[in-house]
Amino acid sequence: MTDYVEKGDIYFFYRPKVNAQKVQNLDDVQRLHLVLVPDDDDTARLFLVGKSVCPRL
Repeated sequence: MTDYVEKGDIYFFYRPKVNAQKVQNLDDVQRLHLVLVPDDDDTARLFLVGKSVCPRL
């Protein structure tokens, strides 16, 4: 059985590029953020995900 470190919510937010009318893939995304919000804590953690970390789709 696998133990967990913490429980909570994960949110993804992105900012499209200025000239992108509609976001269809990662090339249309300027910034990608990941937010971790634990259930038992009031402090959320914000991560900026770099393009080199994102998988090719």
